[in-house]
Amino acid sequence: MEHIYPTSETGWARTMAWSVVLLRAFALVGAALAALDYEGEAQLRLLLATTLFAMCVLLIGTFGGRHAAIAEFTAYWIDIGWALVLFKLSGGATLYYLLLYIPVLLAGLRGAARLTIALSIAGAAATFALQLQHGTGNNWLHLFLRPMILLLFGTLATAAARAGARPREVAAFALDLIGRIDSRSGLLASASTLVEDIGVRFKADAALLAIRSHEGCVRVFWWELGERLSELPQAATSIASTMFVIGDSRTVPAVRVANSGADAPGPALAELIERDQLMIAAAGCDEASAARLLLGRNGDPFRNNTLRSVHHVLTRAFPLLENAGLLEQLAAEAAEIERARISRDLHDSAVQPYIGLKLAIEALARRISPKDPIAPDVHRLLMMTQQELASMRGVIKEMRTPIADNVPLDEAIHSQARRFAELFNFHVDVAVDCKTPIDRSLSAELVHMISEALSNVRRHTRSRSASIKLSSEVNMLVLAVRNAIAADDQPPTPFTPRSLAERAATLGGYTSVQTEASGTVVTIRVPLG
Repeated sequence: MEHIYPTSETGWARTMAWSVVLLRAFALVGAALAALDYEGEAQLRLLLATTLFAMCVLLIGTFGGRHAAIAEFTAYWIDIGWALVLFKLSGGATLYYLLLYIPVLLAGLRGAARLTIALSIAGAAATFALQLQHGTGNNWLHLFLRPMILLLFGTLATAAARAGARPREVAAFALDLIGRIDSRSGLLASASTLVEDIGVRFKADAALLAIRSHEGCVRVFWWELGERLSELPQAATSIASTMFVIGDSRTVPAVRVANSGADAPGPALAELIERDQLMIAAAGCDEASAARLLLGRNGDPFRNNTLRSVHHVLTRAFPLLENAGLLEQLAAEAAEIERARISRDLHDSAVQPYIGLKLAIEALARRISPKDPIAPDVHRLLMMTQQELASMRGVIKEMRTPIADNVPLDEAIHSQARRFAELFNFHVDVAVDCKTPIDRSLSAELVHMISEALSNVRRHTRSRSASIKLSSEVNMLVLAVRNAIAADDQPPTPFTPRSLAERAATLGGYTSVQTEASGTVVTIRVPLG
């Protein structure tokens, strides 16, 4: 069964619904009035057929609500069957022949192109057979004229159905896409839903999406068929600036890009996207916030109706992208304010007592003679207090000065390892083997988890060294922290790092611990995108 465009609470849908009702009512009234011109048994049969048809339509309208598409599909075939029955009972009357056009017209108005042509073929074939049965075979022109006219009408109605169905299909696609974009999930997730769906629906091989906020911040996202959407680094803003020169949507064949003027995407974009055909859609063309979506593919050029469709979808979805970016920014600012508040509370409530304890132990150490038996214990206690105080100050400093957005992740990890080694005389090896772009919030979370994992090694083991390895698997980011076991230590009992597990679960990932005689490996896996 062909899909019939679903009825929704729109002006077009209500208009179509009333058109179907009025045309069927007109057909019923016309058939009943025409039956009055006949006498005797013929009139009775025609009125009986009309009554049965009215009852069928009423039953379908009453009980077909749960399966509206099936009911409507069935109603069209009942229409054509009823018209053919009347045509036969009337002996091939022209008035009843005209009733065959009504279901074809209705199917065309509803956008069911294949159903429209099927109804016209069925009606034409039945008309030809019934005319032969009624003995009109001697007039060959009359025999073929009615079926051919009905087929021609069906072809025209099919063309109209296809032309009218495309805008409604695009509108339905846009509504479905907008319904699945959740601004609360962040800009990367929202842009991923938008770009991947548009790319697949409109047969693009690659896409670039550039979004500029009201503050002038520009973010660029890259997508290829079969891959996940990823955010390009800040250096890509130079490419985005070229895209924002364009003020309207247009198609740009790649062969003309190199020689195009200032209002075209330019050779840098053509080199990046590496496709024969390019199309750019614009939304929010004001000087403040705006978006540009560049699609590329090899082979057939993009058509103007495809360009209009993509422009329509992007324009409808752009406010959601703006909201996603704004919510992300507000969340980041709120988190920064909260970090500053917590750091102040920690400094005032937790660090100050440690400072007092450290000063008291230092005073006690000065009063104790070096030959006193408890002198080593006091000095060891003083060292432990100094280490804990330095650790808390490091946490507070990190909360007050979070990882900058423009610091690459590998550089941030090396910086964190160096700081930890300097504070605690602890050797840390770092290996970063991840070329997948990672968004800023995930990078900050990874640095926090690395700091916590190293602190766990220092606090709960006697190991003085550790190694960090960051790599990527299929759609997963893998962070492994390994520490060696000292020669005189016993292998640790199985455990679960609760705080790290909670952080990973918040990001949609999980942790695993592998204990061996040579050491312990804590592995954290979080999804990308």
